[in-house]
Amino acid sequence: MTVFESGAVLGGSARALMDPAEFDAEIESQFQFESFERRLGERVTDLAPIASEFDAVYVATGRGGEAFGLSQSKTGAFATGTPGVFMGGALTGADPMEALAQGLLVSLAIERYLKTGGMNEPFQKEGTLLQMNTEGIDLRSR
Repeated sequence: MTVFESGAVLGGSARALMDPAEFDAEIESQFQFESFERRLGERVTDLAPIASEFDAVYVATGRGGEAFGLSQSKTGAFATGTPGVFMGGALTGADPMEALAQGLLVSLAIERYLKTGGMNEPFQKEGTLLQMNTEGIDLRSR
């Protein structure tokens, strides 16, 4: 995985939501077992070379960011009309928390694309198998 970030540090506008030191520690924690390249200070101005170099691309350039002429498909999860190119986050109108959550969800859409070639499959929300044992917990409203 390669992350292009126009700024000097990862995070874009999400950095403003937390103390920067805590944010950096959280990023390091989240990616500690992942192999990825950081291309900091690189503004992507043309999507074509990126799309030809990588198997899949997620465009999340922020509110008012460059959309590269893309638009979201109405039938796919974060899909665009360009095979292998997905978009989301504040660029598509999501608030900061939605944008963070979309980063996790788009990884599932990209994984599905890489395995099946399907771009326009709607996102399928799946339940959890986790169950909370509330025995001994006072569940009064707070």
